[in-house]
Amino acid sequence: MQRIRSIGSRVWQLLQRGGRAIWPGDRAWRGAAYALFIFTVVVFSGFIFRLVQPTQWWYPLGLFALLLLASLLAGSLVLLVVWLFMRLPRFYRWALLCTLPLIAVIMLDSESDMLYFLLGGLVVASLSGGALASLLPARWSLLRRTHRVMAVGGLVVGLAAYGVAGYWLFMPGVPAVPQVDSAAAAASPMTPLSLPDPSAPGPYEVRSLSYGSGRDRNRPEFGAGAQLITQPVDGSAFLAGWDGVNGWFRDRYWGFRPKELPLNGAVWYPAGDGIFPLVLVVHGNHQAEDFSDQGYAYLGEHLASRGFIVVSVDENFLNTSVVDFPEGLKTENDARGWLLLEHLRQWQAWSRAQEGPFAGKVDLNNIALIGHSRGGEAVAVAAAFNRLPYYPDNASVRFDFNFAIRSVIALAPIDGQYRPARVLTPLNNINYLLLQGAYDGDVSSYAGWAQYERLDFTESGWFKSAVYIDRANHGQFNSLWGDSDTSGLSRLLLNRAALMPAVDQQRIAKIYIGAFLETTLQRTFDYRPLFRDHRRGAAWLPNYVYVTAYEDGSYQPIAGFEEDIDLTTATLPGSTISAENLTSWREQVVTLKWATVPTRAAYVGWHMPQYGLAAYRVSIPQGVLVVPEDGVLTLDLADTGEDPLRFLPQQEKEASEAEVEPPVSGEGQEKPLDLTVELVDAGGNRAQLPLSHVALVQPLMKTQTWKPLPWDENMESEIVFQRFELRLADFSGQNPEFSPERLAEVRLLFDRTEQGVVALAGIGIAGSSER
Repeated sequence: MQRIRSIGSRVWQLLQRGGRAIWPGDRAWRGAAYALFIFTVVVFSGFIFRLVQPTQWWYPLGLFALLLLASLLAGSLVLLVVWLFMRLPRFYRWALLCTLPLIAVIMLDSESDMLYFLLGGLVVASLSGGALASLLPARWSLLRRTHRVMAVGGLVVGLAAYGVAGYWLFMPGVPAVPQVDSAAAAASPMTPLSLPDPSAPGPYEVRSLSYGSGRDRNRPEFGAGAQLITQPVDGSAFLAGWDGVNGWFRDRYWGFRPKELPLNGAVWYPAGDGIFPLVLVVHGNHQAEDFSDQGYAYLGEHLASRGFIVVSVDENFLNTSVVDFPEGLKTENDARGWLLLEHLRQWQAWSRAQEGPFAGKVDLNNIALIGHSRGGEAVAVAAAFNRLPYYPDNASVRFDFNFAIRSVIALAPIDGQYRPARVLTPLNNINYLLLQGAYDGDVSSYAGWAQYERLDFTESGWFKSAVYIDRANHGQFNSLWGDSDTSGLSRLLLNRAALMPAVDQQRIAKIYIGAFLETTLQRTFDYRPLFRDHRRGAAWLPNYVYVTAYEDGSYQPIAGFEEDIDLTTATLPGSTISAENLTSWREQVVTLKWATVPTRAAYVGWHMPQYGLAAYRVSIPQGVLVVPEDGVLTLDLADTGEDPLRFLPQQEKEASEAEVEPPVSGEGQEKPLDLTVELVDAGGNRAQLPLSHVALVQPLMKTQTWKPLPWDENMESEIVFQRFELRLADFSGQNPEFSPERLAEVRLLFDRTEQGVVALAGIGIAGSSER
């Protein structure tokens, strides 16, 4: 052993001598530094002086000097930080360098604001730890008085900081931002439907069972406890990322590979005779090991009592797992959607079988898909795949589904995680319901609006509706996810105090989903007015602010702003647009909090005190628009919250601002916008109604999804369009000479609110009683 140590010592000495022999001296290092600096300055000078014309020599010279100075200061600052770091004791440097990578790992699954708390926690931990060590009995007697004061003070400050930060992090948050309910201020109150509450239990006794592979190693109900056994399906064509180390761990945990994905589901169904519509519910992304599918039991039991067979589909094995580092499955929503269709294939077999609990019990002509979060996109993908002959990304995968999927429901969906053939998922001729919470801390933008807008109707009988719900979050649509819309430590930053109780959010879901399915699958059309206007459900809906949009197959667009970039043209052939006295007028794609949607809108601003009465007109040629007898004029409007003077020269803007203050309606609340809608027929007969005849424009809804911080209120808002429907018969009631079937012009007169900016996404004509 001694000989080995001696040899090792000699080798180390030889390496040290060799290193000293070849290591450059101080003069060489100084020369290298000068050369490095000169080379960079010369190259940078050429870069700067090539940016402008030679006659502007003073500009690149000044810019060069400024950037050179900034570079010198930045380099000096880095050296100062390194020097200060090296002044720290070696053990503390080691401890700090060991903790920073762990902080970085935490931040991979945290919101950016959490970094402030983590770094602050390191500072406070250092302060209080040093103070505590100094206060130990063995050290106390050796300290000077000033050091004792500093130690006690440091401990007190550290404990106080931990107390304040801990209280802030673990408190629920602050109350919700109060919202004006513009729909409640309508001049003509909407009569609620006198129908049974769709959230009330139905007449059927509910039974339940589960089906699965029979070999599930984590879920007994899909393993040995499964009442029905299913065969696995090959999903390898739809999955990327189930390989390598991650794939190895996934194989060991789940017990299967992508070639043998299980068909697992929990079923609630009505007891009794008859055939019943089939409804599949699928969860979104969540920690895979924290199973999500049972979070929709409240929906399954409720809908089964009202005559539906409901399946909560298990796709937890496609969710993010603790082993997914640095990344897991990629754009797997095509697999989620395809797997739903394979479940339908299994249900078709059970229904057509000679015996079994569902033999002859399933109404395969009336199928609905419900999805939450990523599942909300997956159900749209499934509906699109259902009508295709091939997988759009690989024609070697043939499709032969063609099930009678009549309805799709999306709860706080994402959009664009998967893009078939690299385009956003198209849909047509299907019933669609979208529910989105204003306090969603996961899908924080109204992402589902993009899918809503892309859904087209080429046949009558279909409709779509979107409902934006104040104080609803992402997770409470699932009883297991609850009020935590994020994972990791970031959930401590969520403003949970602003949320409605989970029971209210789930009641809203039961009302809308129950009424939608009874309307579209059971053909009980009495509930249909609820989807045109939420006030028709006032007798059942909890008292919150709702913003509703609606469209059906009878809709005829007059102006949709998608046709070109000419401000003076409209969608209807031959129609033209004109305006007067507007402070702003432009068309653009609508931008949300963190995304854009395919909606193009006209942004129209006015300021009556300075510029007088503003108007926006759409002229319609005769013979191109078919006006139904029960017709309604539709307007898709949203308050943008913009300054109507933002595009004016500064002096003119200041003069205008002196004329009027922004309208307010109570503390911190903007007043809802109103305007006059005037229709003119081919004979020049006019009829007017205020928009408030049906509702006012909902002010931009400001929310605090995240707790406010001293440096950031975390106040957010985004444009939310609402559909206004004004009955043409009501216009005729104002002027019996007015002839709706000869409609020649639609005018928006901004005479009822002194200033504002609205986004107008559409003007059209529709029927009011289509079924």
